[in-house]
Parts: sequence; C-alpha cells; structure tokens
Amino acid sequence: MGPGAIALLLASLTIFTAGGLPYGISALFPVMYHSNILARERCGSAAAQVCAAEHRTTSCCPAQMLSYTLLSSVGILPSDALVACYGEFVDRKGPRTTFVLGLLFTCCGLAILAINTLMQLEPLWFVAFGLLGSGGPGLFFAILLLTERYPDLQPFITTLSSAASDASAICFY
Repeated sequence: MGPGAIALLLASLTIFTAGGLPYGISALFPVMYHSNILARERCGSAAAQVCAAEHRTTSCCPAQMLSYTLLSSVGILPSDALVACYGEFVDRKGPRTTFVLGLLFTCCGLAILAINTLMQLEPLWFVAFGLLGSGGPGLFFAILLLTERYPDLQPFITTLSSAASDASAICFY
C-alpha cells in the first residue's frame, strides 16, 4: 500500500467519523426522549415527570418533537449552507487550514455535546449541532484536494469521500 492509498484511507476515515454527523441525529432521538432532553422546557414539568417515570423512547408531547426537528435543521443547515464559503476558503487558505477549521468546529461541537449531557442546557444542544454541521464541509473539501497530490487516485478519492460522508450519518447509531 503506497502513501496515496494510506492518505486516502485516513481521509475517508476522518470524513466517516465526522463529516456528516448531523444527518444521523434521528438515531439519537430515542436516547434523547429517554433522557428527557428538551421535555421539561417544552412539555412542562408534570408531563416530563410522567415521561421520565415511563422511561419513554418516544416524544413526550408534540412541542418536544418540533424541538427535535428544529435541532436537526440547525445541524443540517450549516452543513449545506457553508459549502460555497468553504470552497472559497480552501482556494484562498489551502486544504490544511480548511481541514483544521472543519476539525475545530467538529471537535468543539462534540465537546459541547458531551458537556451538555450533564448540564442539560437547551441552547447548548443547538450550538453543539450547529458546530457539528459547520465542520463537515471543511473536512470534506480539504480531503478532495488530495486529488492534486495523487491525481492517479482521483476516481477513488471522490468516490470514497462521498461514500464516507453519506455513511457518517450512521455514527450516532
């Protein structure tokens, strides 16, 4: 296995683990329902207590389900909206800087997500998923520029990076 193949393997693994996380948020819904996340704020404390006592894995009330839909949108929107900005950024600053920026957004989002499992502050859920959505395109664009370094691997790079981005939605499962 040559250096291009190793770089491609590592790049695909990076995209798989962090490139499209917001697209898999629906896998977290049963866990979030069971943990009563956003239930107290949306359904009221009485309904939240009933849901907690029943150990529900479905929504407590329609308002909670709408909050989760908004949470999904907050994660997915920057992932789609920032593609043009990242394209310009990668042209101006280069793939390494773009990769670091995307990784920084993703790591900050994961850290806030981890911390907020203890704190349970509603705004932090939205910040965390917004950051996860903001980081994915930076990772994806930076990896595509491997085609300049390894032109003979271009068909594999584009195919594997796209497949890894799509498959990263299963990471939350």
